[in-house]
Amino acid sequence: MIDWQAHIDQAASQLIDILRDNNYSISAAESCSGGLLAAGLTEAPGSSQWFAQSWVTYSIAAKQALGVSDHDLRFGVVSAELAAALAHCARRQAQSDIGLSISGNAGPSLATPNSELGLVYFGVALGDSFAPLLKSKLVAELAVEPLKQAWSALLADSVIVHCLDPHRPQAPVQCIAPHGALGFGLNFTGDRFQVRRVSVYTSLMFTHKLLASFAAVC
Repeated sequence: MIDWQAHIDQAASQLIDILRDNNYSISAAESCSGGLLAAGLTEAPGSSQWFAQSWVTYSIAAKQALGVSDHDLRFGVVSAELAAALAHCARRQAQSDIGLSISGNAGPSLATPNSELGLVYFGVALGDSFAPLLKSKLVAELAVEPLKQAWSALLADSVIVHCLDPHRPQAPVQCIAPHGALGFGLNFTGDRFQVRRVSVYTSLMFTHKLLASFAAVC
């Protein structure tokens, strides 16, 4: 039995240390995780130092109110493009350094007829603080070393590996136009409780590994 609260708390603590040390602010837009990501990021005292704002955008109207465009929605509410757009809109609306998003099918029924249960997409949007590192090098082939390292760390994490569906492909990190945010997808197994919590853990872990990798090359 996985102690999800302990794993989420640890992953959040590691990310918060980097946010605090670098004076980064973070925001979030969530769908299937229903606010659990924001809860993880605000569990520690003093969270106003790093946490700006969050949205739970279950409906299409809520996503549009945040700023997601019709162009973004045409890819589907469970897609890398939509996750990247949500992260971008959250970061822009909150005026934070980093925006995160989670959107997927946690079950027990399908959110959209053309998607799969357990399929979750993640978005990470980085602001002007990261511009010197990013420039135009973020591409689908993971040309930037920090992206490679963060993605590899995800696929080597024992908690995440335990929950991945070995019979379905994963969608590696890519930089998605026009927002320039990152998007990736994972296929999880398990019930709604597990999928929601492994999604939160994944978002926290990936962002921590990405920022730590950036710090190592600075």
